[in-house]
Amino acid sequence: MQVDKVINNNLIRSHDEKGQEVLVMGCGIGFKKKPGEYIDDGKVEKVYVLQKEERQHMEELFSSMPLECIQATNEIVEYATISLGKQLSNYLYLNLCDHIHFAIQRSKGGIPIQNALLTEIKRFYNHEYQIGMESLNIIERKTGVLLPEDEAGFIAMHLVNASMDFHDMGHTQEMMKITRLWKELISTIIIKKISPCSRKWDLRHSV
Repeated sequence: MQVDKVINNNLIRSHDEKGQEVLVMGCGIGFKKKPGEYIDDGKVEKVYVLQKEERQHMEELFSSMPLECIQATNEIVEYATISLGKQLSNYLYLNLCDHIHFAIQRSKGGIPIQNALLTEIKRFYNHEYQIGMESLNIIERKTGVLLPEDEAGFIAMHLVNASMDFHDMGHTQEMMKITRLWKELISTIIIKKISPCSRKWDLRHSV
């Protein structure tokens, strides 16, 4: 593959052998590279096949993310794909990487956030929750930051949203309700401080 555009030292835009536009990620893969030069295959860690509407979002996000967050996301998605036995949306890379980066920043700032739906997630989406728990190990190994169990629940729901098909999976109304609450939690989050002296935060959703 040849370089079309260098996004940063670790990310290049290119085309694969089928002519599909791709983002190529690898440590130092874009360092001192110029358009038209060939990519060092030995440095390729991940190739993202892009849809037209995804390119700008992925380039903008990945260009601003630490490499270790992207690497952790890649490993989590690959592990989840194998464990769940299904293909997951490309948007999972965007949403999950952004979430992990934000969670690490909160953790370093001493601002933990409680997952108000953790009990329900463990009950209705236990497989995804278990993947979320393993994801915490992956994140710690890649970034040196151990996130709390609440984050395993958040990661689980990112996986659910990336793979869910209610008709094929035969979800009950209760499970659909939990997913609806999760989406409301993400889209209408109000971060409320428990007390003036506390650095512990809680997530509430408006209904």
